[in-house]
Amino acid sequence: MAKTTDSAPGGFTRLFRMFMALLPAMLYVVGALKARAQAAKLPVLAPSDDEPSSNHVFWITPGVTVDDATRRAASAFAREGGFDVVDLLPGEVDGVAFLELISRSNAPGAGKQRLDVGQIAGLAMLVSKDLVERSGMKTPADTPEMVYATKTLRRYGANLSVAVAPGLGFAREDSSLRGRHKQEYFSVLTPLVFLIELAMLLPPLRAFARPKGVRLLTLAAFNVQPLLASQDTPIRIRDPLLTILLRPLLEIWRWLLAVLTWKPAAPLFDQADGDRYAAEIAGGPESLLEPRRQTCPLCESDALEVYIHAYDVTVMKPGEFYLERCRACGHIFQNPRLTIAGLDYYYRDTYDGLNGANIQLMFEVEEETYRRRARRLQPYTQPKRWLDVGTGYGHLPFFAKEIWPDTQFDGLDIGEGINEAKRRGWVAEAHQGFFPDLAPTIPGSYDVISMMHYLEHTREPREEIQAAHDVLVPGGYLLIEVPNPISPLGKMVGGNWYGWLQPQHQHFLTERNFERLFAETGFEAVQWHWGECHMKSGFMIGVLVRLMRLAPGPEWPWIPKLNFTQRMLKRVVWSLSPLLLIPAAILDQVMGPYFEGGHRTAAYGVLARRKD
Repeated sequence: MAKTTDSAPGGFTRLFRMFMALLPAMLYVVGALKARAQAAKLPVLAPSDDEPSSNHVFWITPGVTVDDATRRAASAFAREGGFDVVDLLPGEVDGVAFLELISRSNAPGAGKQRLDVGQIAGLAMLVSKDLVERSGMKTPADTPEMVYATKTLRRYGANLSVAVAPGLGFAREDSSLRGRHKQEYFSVLTPLVFLIELAMLLPPLRAFARPKGVRLLTLAAFNVQPLLASQDTPIRIRDPLLTILLRPLLEIWRWLLAVLTWKPAAPLFDQADGDRYAAEIAGGPESLLEPRRQTCPLCESDALEVYIHAYDVTVMKPGEFYLERCRACGHIFQNPRLTIAGLDYYYRDTYDGLNGANIQLMFEVEEETYRRRARRLQPYTQPKRWLDVGTGYGHLPFFAKEIWPDTQFDGLDIGEGINEAKRRGWVAEAHQGFFPDLAPTIPGSYDVISMMHYLEHTREPREEIQAAHDVLVPGGYLLIEVPNPISPLGKMVGGNWYGWLQPQHQHFLTERNFERLFAETGFEAVQWHWGECHMKSGFMIGVLVRLMRLAPGPEWPWIPKLNFTQRMLKRVVWSLSPLLLIPAAILDQVMGPYFEGGHRTAAYGVLARRKD
């Protein structure tokens, strides 16, 4: 007799299937409880009879009204709390808009990064007039512009808060602005955010189409989610019945409006820009290079060898670059190096210009790195005046001020960012120019000078260190951090390693060569820093740079217009990029402890003291 096979699923399989079927409903309930906890903490404006402060102005988007009572209450709230900016929330909204409004109502609070804006509702906002004038911001026309303006105000030291204004007049959400709002926050990731939103809408839409069994529970949990989230909070749902009955349809319509009206950010350049960049290298990229040097700039040995061949790793401008290594002293340097015109061409749009916003964002997520660098002085001195050389926009002084509140921080840089740092109040004095040129005008003026990832950019490191000696008081300290040229990452990742950063980085000093330059310029090393300087992103950034060379990301004006085949290749490459980027990121984390040990770190630092 033939045996029969029991094809019915086992107990574990049935439980797993049931759990997966119930999972969406459980997530909706958890999400509602989380949103309710956040909404319940929102402060509510208390009525006030005091007239609004003359230093307060109101930014109001179309469709929103702010009556006199709300203006008085908001002004009193800002004065009492010491707030420069207050994001005002309505006391009543549509059910489909409630959860997103709450998620966007998380202005910075305790434990958040100092430059983090969080997300804002951006419907109406009280702003300090002094802050507006200092930042030069114009009145925003709508919510997306208000998001951008708030980011700028935060960099100018704005103290942000959020509050519910029960009297705020708010008719209906303009779904056509949601796409631009997301573009302001997520930039190139906006399409991915839309896809994630659609994926999250699929379970309730499927349940709405066929409401039976567990799907009915999913639909019920989804439809009541906003009402559950709004219970016992200062914001109420104005259309509870419509939300309960039709939320899936309302949400997909809202999503479609956002997608259909969304446009990627407009290019920051036009054909004229492309023509101008092309004219600058009409003689070929090699015209921006000096003749090749025959000897080492440190020891004058002629025993040179090509060590790294690289391209522009940040914005992909044309050109090939070589790093050569001196077999006598181990010094690695760019050869041939860029001319002054070449430096201008390749620096432009790397740290400012077209790439300026991306660079600022990269700097702003490294808050703890700046604080850690500032703490290196704690065992040795109490600085009174500190000059940060190569300060950029002044991020190190901004965060170091937390560690050294009584210290005057000044900054020096060749770029326009130093003037912006002064306007923001991040530095007390701003010096724009080259450090060796400035040094004779301020001898013995500072007891600390910092050069964080600066020396590798300079044309003559010896002159920079000598300038630091002349500007420091006797016994003053020089704090340095640079890429580590002997890190295994440099060879493993090759020309795509961010430590080489061609063509901006000119010189790569080893510990031994630092000791040599210190002896020549009157310094002594006090403390070397290795593991704490390591940055765990070498492999991932290396893969990213390689992908950008294969399929350039932004269509910069110096990159030739892509044909159909190249555009298709670009889509394929970036669609498959997670298959390479994710393993590379994992490898960075796994290998982190290895590179943090010994002298294998991606970067290292030294604290040196002027001897006389």
